[in-house]
Amino acid sequence: MGMYWLIELRHITYFRFFNIYYQRHDFLKPQKINNLKQTLTNLLGTLMGYKSEGNVVEVVDCFAVTHSDNSDTVLLDQDYHRRMVGLRKQVRD
Repeated sequence: MGMYWLIELRHITYFRFFNIYYQRHDFLKPQKINNLKQTLTNLLGTLMGYKSEGNVVEVVDCFAVTHSDNSDTVLLDQDYHRRMVGLRKQVRD
C-alpha cells in the first residue's frame, strides 16, 4: 500500500486564496524583470506550511507570484518569490 498524505488548510488560507483570485488583474501589470519590461500573464500560487504529526501537512499561508510561459521558457518573478518566502519565515519564527 502506498504512502498517503493528509492536507489540512487553515481557514485564512482559503480567504487569501479567493482574495488573490478575485484581485488577480491587479497582479498582472507590466513589470520589469531581468531588465525586460514584459507583462506577466499568469499567476502561480505558493502554499506555505509544514509537516506535522505522521503524514499530515498543514498549510498555513499562501501568496501569488506572477509568471509568463511559452513553449520553451518560463519567466517567473523569482526575487519577489524569495522576498515573500523570507518575510513569511521571519513572521513565523
